[in-house]
Amino acid sequence: MIADITTANISRRSFVAGAAAFPWVAKPSPTNAVTLRVSATPSIFKKTFETLSREFQRRHPGTVIELTASARDQEHQIQDTMRRALIGDLPDVSFEGLKYLRILERRRIAVPLDGLVGRQAAWTADFGDSLIESARVGRSIVGLGAALSVPIIYYNASTVASATGSNPLPQDWDQLLTLIAELGRTARPGMLGGFMQHASTTWNYLAMVESLGGSMMNASENRITFDDPPGRRALQIHAAFGRAGQARADMDREQARQAFASGAIALLVDSSSSLALLEKQIGGRFPLGTARIPVAANGRIPVSGIAAVLMAREPSRQAVAWDFIKFVCGSVGQTIIGKSTGYFPANDGVMKRPEMLGSYYEARPLFRPVVASLPFASRWYAFPGNNSAKIDSVIIDGVGSVIRLSKTPDQALSAMRRAVQVLLPESRA
Repeated sequence: MIADITTANISRRSFVAGAAAFPWVAKPSPTNAVTLRVSATPSIFKKTFETLSREFQRRHPGTVIELTASARDQEHQIQDTMRRALIGDLPDVSFEGLKYLRILERRRIAVPLDGLVGRQAAWTADFGDSLIESARVGRSIVGLGAALSVPIIYYNASTVASATGSNPLPQDWDQLLTLIAELGRTARPGMLGGFMQHASTTWNYLAMVESLGGSMMNASENRITFDDPPGRRALQIHAAFGRAGQARADMDREQARQAFASGAIALLVDSSSSLALLEKQIGGRFPLGTARIPVAANGRIPVSGIAAVLMAREPSRQAVAWDFIKFVCGSVGQTIIGKSTGYFPANDGVMKRPEMLGSYYEARPLFRPVVASLPFASRWYAFPGNNSAKIDSVIIDGVGSVIRLSKTPDQALSAMRRAVQVLLPESRA
């Protein structure tokens, strides 16, 4: 199983604060102003990236941040990055989804940070190991983690209380599935008992598999394992959501969030990064509750999010780009991200310091499931080879067929396995 990216058992690594340890990086002189091109995602957090850019410019006179934050999500961002790579128009810094770092490393689009990280005996007080471990691909440091999220359960506390009384939300899937089935039958007309996000990402299926103790492939990546018992159970959970009403009203990601906020869905499994957005959309319409997804004794919870990736090739720009990455991933940048989005910081030290985000999270009980998920955190798995995007599509389609009840879990697993087997590199099939 992939190692925990948040706990202290990770070997200590170092962090070089200045460009002197990176010989091919040249610091611009004060009279040699640099315009830094930065591409960021998701677009719903554009204001956050604008705040980060303004604060960095204030601290670095003579530097101008040219920000593009039009990509709606990580999938659109990586597609745009691949197009830019083909025409030689890459930004200096790009915020990319953690699951796509393997592609950026394999195609040499990202400039490795190994020369900047790992040359001192300990981190500076402003940084932590989680920044590296969340954005490492094999032995290569592809970026620094900037913002993270985990799948959590959102629920309409008023509707759930009508079914459970004074009892808290159940902590295991059997009881949760019984609850959403009951809510699908007895809640107000038109309300769905539960909704599992799945339409544009494999993350929730991966989260179900890993939280149940399974994996997508074995550690050597020479055997598919998502059709082992945990993977089958994961699809059975998705099928239960379909029977609780999702099959008759399956929606895309944004439609589901809007439906939940309007009171049309009782329980929603979604990213913790949606918390601020959902609170705003609900606007006091009903009391919001959050909970950690159930985790088996040997289970893990894959982390999603974005990493700051260095793409600048010109020495005159690389030092400025590195300074910007350090700023975003340092205490000031991470505090801005933590307070203005639903993401939690990749720099776990910021969460522990009361003057930064420690007191902030302590005062917000809706964030407690996120903190409770961190001991189980693992990297988001990406399939090997050049067909990982196609494999993701196969899995998304297979999971969707189960939720819509057009295939049984066993039928979908067989079809998914056959299709994925063909798309894996020959040595891995």
